[in-house]
Amino acid sequence: TPSGLQLFRAYPEVMFIDSTHGTNDEKRPLVTIGVRDGDMKMHVVIRAIVPNERAWLFRWLFQTAIPSMVGRKYCTLVNLVLSDGDSQEISQLDSAISMVYTNGTRRRCGWHIGSQGWKNRLGAGSFQMSSMGKKITRLVKCWIYWFMTSVETAEEYVV
Repeated sequence: TPSGLQLFRAYPEVMFIDSTHGTNDEKRPLVTIGVRDGDMKMHVVIRAIVPNERAWLFRWLFQTAIPSMVGRKYCTLVNLVLSDGDSQEISQLDSAISMVYTNGTRRRCGWHIGSQGWKNRLGAGSFQMSSMGKKITRLVKCWIYWFMTSVETAEEYVV
């Protein structure tokens, strides 16, 4: 949309990418691309219902479609790309960063690491079923999120 294009061009520094399943009648993935504005608010600027989540689709999206929509020069202004852990998406993002988003770095989304990673790795185990397990889970997630949100400089990260 015109407003999405305007937002991307105004705030290209941080780009969020996520795919969601089961959001439409055909059960096709919905890929959303967002940016963060000067007030630290996220805005979805691109929505695409895609046929699948294969490597070719992500390659086309990251290397052809997005640069065509927003302009290649704005893609070079992207400093950080946050995404989930999908291997098809990550491999194509890494390739696109080397060719299109040349000043960018890819990192994993904190929510996917903290909540989904925990759920996928330990959620089915008896550890999380006990009262103590639930308390420990809550504490570990709080610690993970605190670490992700409280570090503001490279020096703080190293310490």
